[in-house]
Amino acid sequence: MAFSHETTPGTDVYGPGTFIDKHVLPVPEDTRRVFEYLASKTPGFTQNKEVWDTVHFEGEPDPMIPGPIKSPVVAAALHAMCGVVGNELVELRDSRPAAEGSVTVNTDQAAIWLGSVATTHINGSDIPAIAISGKLNTLFDRDFEQGFGKGLASRATAIYQTKDPNVWYQLHGSLDANRVLKTMGIDTNVAFNTPSEYYDYIQKHVRQWSPDELEMHNVRHGLCGSICYKPESWRSTEMGKQLAKHPYVNYTHEAYAAPTPQQPLPKVPGDRRPLAGIKVLEMVRIIAGPTIGVTLAAFGADVIRVNCSKLPDLNVSCLTSLIEQT
Repeated sequence: MAFSHETTPGTDVYGPGTFIDKHVLPVPEDTRRVFEYLASKTPGFTQNKEVWDTVHFEGEPDPMIPGPIKSPVVAAALHAMCGVVGNELVELRDSRPAAEGSVTVNTDQAAIWLGSVATTHINGSDIPAIAISGKLNTLFDRDFEQGFGKGLASRATAIYQTKDPNVWYQLHGSLDANRVLKTMGIDTNVAFNTPSEYYDYIQKHVRQWSPDELEMHNVRHGLCGSICYKPESWRSTEMGKQLAKHPYVNYTHEAYAAPTPQQPLPKVPGDRRPLAGIKVLEMVRIIAGPTIGVTLAAFGADVIRVNCSKLPDLNVSCLTSLIEQT
């Protein structure tokens, strides 16, 4: 299906490298456009247009979550791609062609899914209520977040102006904000009343560093962070040049591990979900990894998540595994 989609530069509104739709498409139609674009650019994803045509998007024409970033649209498109893969798994297990299946995605619900961690209920109370009561930390054996989201640590991941007023730098607290700030000589024992005061305090210190000094500091200490380039400047860097050689979406098969013999997918009586009967051991962290576990659980897999006691993590991301149980 061909879509007429034109954009205009959004430099004056959102900054360099951004674009704005000339004509806003209804959300389901825009999601279809993004779905077909991502499907066509993803190696290994089916290019069978008959299978693409089994996907249907429904929802209100206006976005459930308004704003300049199309995260609800992309979330719905990716859910649809997962649905297609689910039908391909059913084809492997039951020999029913994926083109005979169907995938329906409600774009409104896909937008709400982005905040679905907050919809989890534990012993009758939802996560916002538990957080407001101050009992959220009691759900965990230890503080994996190491102060993430509190006080000075809450502003350790942000974009700051450097010694060069035209160049900004993104610091990244990496769930160990005190270490990041202390290596820069920033006192972490200060206390203010508002997040903006914490930001201003860190900004005062960052402005004493040049972007290159911050870059080398992070390399030396094994920390994260990046210079905020304009699009043209980024493309002229060595990393920008190398990434430009790669396709929009890419992955490679790592063959260093011993191959696992192919096994037929199990069939569980009364459970038609594509991964019913499969057990998954999840040993990942930080948002994206647990989200994969949730997706596999939605397909019917029994997912067991194991935290590493020596690595920081987002406690709230540990709760995503509860969504399939509520």
